[in-house]
Amino acid sequence: MQRKPKETMHRNKPHKRCKSTASDDGDYVPSSLKQLEKSWLSAQTDSNIKDEVSCFDPTKDLYKYQKMKDFPPNQLSVWNKYNRDHLNDNLRVEAESAYLFEIESMEKALFEVKKRGSLPYWACQSIKAWWEGHCLWADNRNQIFHDIFVPRLEKRFIFPEDVIQAHRECYDQVQAVSRIVSGLKEKDFIDDLLQIWKLYQKKVSLYVNLARNQLNLIYHAFFSPQDVVNMRQLQISKTTSTCIGGFIHFVGVDHFQSRVLPRENYPPISWSLHFKKHYDAFVENMVVHLESLQSGKPMRQSQERSLVEKCRKRGRTREQHEHIDFNPFDPIYQVNEDFPPDKSEEWEEDFDDHINANPRCLRNLAHLTEVAKMKDVLTDIHQRGPLKDWEVSSIQKWVHAHQEWVVRAYEIYNLMTNPWISTRLHCPTVLLEGYKEYIELLKTISELVQSLKPGDSLTVLMRKWIEYDQRIKSFYELYNRMHVPLLNAYFGRKDQADFTKTLLAQDAIPGLGATIYHTGKEKFRKVVMKRERIDDVDWHLRFGWKYVNYCETVVIHIAALKSGVPPTSNVGENLLQLDGLWDDPARISEIFD
Repeated sequence: MQRKPKETMHRNKPHKRCKSTASDDGDYVPSSLKQLEKSWLSAQTDSNIKDEVSCFDPTKDLYKYQKMKDFPPNQLSVWNKYNRDHLNDNLRVEAESAYLFEIESMEKALFEVKKRGSLPYWACQSIKAWWEGHCLWADNRNQIFHDIFVPRLEKRFIFPEDVIQAHRECYDQVQAVSRIVSGLKEKDFIDDLLQIWKLYQKKVSLYVNLARNQLNLIYHAFFSPQDVVNMRQLQISKTTSTCIGGFIHFVGVDHFQSRVLPRENYPPISWSLHFKKHYDAFVENMVVHLESLQSGKPMRQSQERSLVEKCRKRGRTREQHEHIDFNPFDPIYQVNEDFPPDKSEEWEEDFDDHINANPRCLRNLAHLTEVAKMKDVLTDIHQRGPLKDWEVSSIQKWVHAHQEWVVRAYEIYNLMTNPWISTRLHCPTVLLEGYKEYIELLKTISELVQSLKPGDSLTVLMRKWIEYDQRIKSFYELYNRMHVPLLNAYFGRKDQADFTKTLLAQDAIPGLGATIYHTGKEKFRKVVMKRERIDDVDWHLRFGWKYVNYCETVVIHIAALKSGVPPTSNVGENLLQLDGLWDDPARISEIFD
C-alpha cells in the first residue's frame, strides 16, 4: 500500500500526475527512474535505515510531491549522468552526518565521565563550553533549514511533513538538553543528562536518515545540478564557522582538500584563505573539550600547543594570513566560580592602546628592540673583521646588563606575578614553558659571550643570537594573543593598577630603564604614568635615575659597537633612540618582521 505524504492546512494539495505513459497502476514512470530506484536502494548498506528506505518507493511516490506541472521530478536521470555518486556524496548529506557524528562523539565522552563519578569543576565547565559551541551549530542549522532550505524547496514540491516534524523534534531536544546543561554544578552526577542525550541522539538519527534517504532523493528529482549549485552557495554564505569547522573535522582534512574542494569547484588556495581558519577554531574550541572529557584530564596544553606552533611558524615563514584564534573566556582557564572572566568590557574602549602601551607590553617591546638592535650590531662587527679588545669588553658588558634585567624579570614573574595571576586563572602552560626556554637560551649565550677573546669569530654567537631573536618574537606574539586578553578578562583596571603599585613599592619592575628609553622619556612620563595612575613624584624617586643609568651603562656600549668607535661617557644618547615609536604602530610591527 502506498504511503501518502502528510499534509497540513498551509499546504496545497498536490497536482494530479501526468499520464503520458502508463505503468501497471496507471502512473507515468520514466524508465531511467526505474533503473535509479534499483541503484539507489542497493547503495544503502545501513541496516538501521533499510526499513525507512523500503517504505519510500521513488518510482511511485515522487509524483505525489509534485506541486507544479512546470517542475516534474525528472532530474534524477540528469544527476545520474552528471555524477553517479552525488546522491550519496554531497554537502547536504555529509553536513547532516557530521552533525550526528558530533552528537555521538559527545555521548561517548559523557559515558566516560559517568564512569568516573561526580563532576570535577573543570569537567562541568568543559561540558558547558562544548555545549555552547554545539548550540551555535544547532541554531545555525535550524535557521538555514527554515529560512532557506524549506521555502526554496517548497516552490517546486510539497515538502514532506514527516521530515519537518523530525527536524522540529531535534530542535526541541536541543532546548531540553540546554536546560539540564545550564544547571550542572561541580560534584553533580550526569545520569539525567546522559538519559536525555540518548533521546537527543535518537531524534537526530531519525531526522538524518529521513533526510538522507527520502528528502535527498526528492530534492534531486526536482532540482537540476545548476539549481543545487546556486542554493548551495547561498547556504554556505549563511553557515557559521562552527558548522564549517565541524564538517571538515568529520570528513577529515585530507578528504576535504583532495575530494570535497574539487567536487564543489573550490580552488586549492581556498583552504588556506578561507576554510583552514574554521577548522582550526573548531579543533581549538570544541575538540579540545571532547578530548579532555574522554581522557579525564584538562587538556589546556593541546589547545595551547596548536597556538604556539602557529606563532612559531609565522615567525619562520611570515605567513601573515595564518589564522591564530584564542578564546580567553574558555572555562578551562578559570580557577573557580568566584572569579569569572567578566572584566573585558572595562578594556574595550582603548584595548588596542592598552595592548601596545601598558608597562608589561612596553617592557616586552623594549626587550624585542634590544635584541633586534644587537643582532644588527653583531652583523656590523662581524663585517669589520676580527674582534678588538674593546669590542669584546663592550659586548660582555652589554650582554651582562641585558641578561641581568631579563632574568630578574623572570624571577619576579615566578615569585610575585604568577602567584597573583593564579588566584583567578590558570596561566597557559605554553607561556610558562616558552618563558623558561628563552631564559635558558640566554644563559647559554651569556656563557658564549664570557668566553670571547680578541681575534675570535662571531659566527657561533650570531647563530645563537638569531635563534634568541626568533624565540622571543614568537613568545611575545603568544603573550599578546593569550596572556593580555586573559589578564584583562579576569582582572579589571583597578586590580591591575593596584598590583603595579605593589611591584613599584618593592622595586620589583626590572627593565624600567630599557622601557623608558625605548618608549621615549617624555612620552613615558606624560602618557604611560598617567594611564597607570602613577604619581609624577615617582619619576624623581624611582624612574628618572633608572633611565640615566641605562643610558650610561648600556646605550654607550651598543652605540660604540654600532659606530666602531670605543665607548666614552655620554656618547650619542640619541644615536639609537627610536623617536616616534610610540606614535607609529607600523614601527612596532617592524619588530616582528
